[in-house]
Amino acid sequence: SPKLAFGYGMGEVANQMSWYMINNYLTLFYTDVVTISANAISLIMLIARVWDAVNDPIMGSICDKTNTRWGKFRPYLFFAPPFLAIFNVLTFTVWPVEGVAKVILCLLTYIGTGMIYTVIVTAHAALVNVIAIDSQVRMNLSTARGIGSAVISFVLSVVVMPMILFFSKSDVANGRGYFFASIVLSCVMI
Repeated sequence: SPKLAFGYGMGEVANQMSWYMINNYLTLFYTDVVTISANAISLIMLIARVWDAVNDPIMGSICDKTNTRWGKFRPYLFFAPPFLAIFNVLTFTVWPVEGVAKVILCLLTYIGTGMIYTVIVTAHAALVNVIAIDSQVRMNLSTARGIGSAVISFVLSVVVMPMILFFSKSDVANGRGYFFASIVLSCVMI
């Protein structure tokens, strides 16, 4: 049904809202605002990717084994988004520390965001197999998901940097701008 497709597509809109700033602005934020070296950023990204390779299959297995009165996937979709919002904001926070402590905080917040994002995206992707038995309906839902992703990516590409600059109160993006933009996107995502 169109209502089901729209609702499923909106789940992907929320997923992309939470991950858009990380995909498009995190490296810039780390280099220009947090001022950590390219080597430290590379190390953060490497550790996070290795952890993702371990974490993603574990989360899939956990989802498969979940059985609650709300179903297999709803608990993750209901309860994880506020935690993702918090970690999104923490990821775009300039911590008042220097050196190794700064790199470790960036690593922990980025990995935490990635883990919670995995919880939600895994549950959302697997949900299609529970809400639709017919393969054509599943294909329609997957198409709605792709459309939601494309539309919100376009909208965010137009809106996010002006929002960051607005909150920065400057012609140059700063920590305040990234922080408040991440709050806005996280609230809308929830």
